Amino acid sequence: MSVQVEIMEELSELCGIDRIGVLSPEAPYSISFAGGKEIKKYLNGTALQTMNVQILGRDGDQRAVAEKLGDICGKLPLIPSAGLPRSEGWQVRNISVGTPPSLKGFGTDGTYFYVCVLKIDYYCKWR
Repeated sequence: MSVQVEIMEELSELCGIDRIGVLSPEAPYSISFAGGKEIKKYLNGTALQTMNVQILGRDGDQRAVAEKLGDICGKLPLIPSAGLPRSEGWQVRNISVGTPPSLKGFGTDGTYFYVCVLKIDYYCKWR
């Protein structure tokens, strides 16, 4: 399993989101990879990397979906580095908000679509 998928699984657990990937009729919230890059590679093969993760939400109650994403964006950056996800091969160093929750659309079924983007800085111990 790739490091990015492992990190997304840990983040989905922290956020209380059951689905990784696109929104579906069964899952009103999802988390997915939204790009990233290597910041610095060290001679021993380790690397400092960043990845963007988008959290998508859909609900008929605009306030509810905006508040859930707002709570996620408010909570995750406050977690101390010792409490951030890690494994033997990687360690999340920092979580920041790339884009705060914003309305992206309105469905014909009366639902509001919101998205926010989190920037995840992590250290990959080996490749």
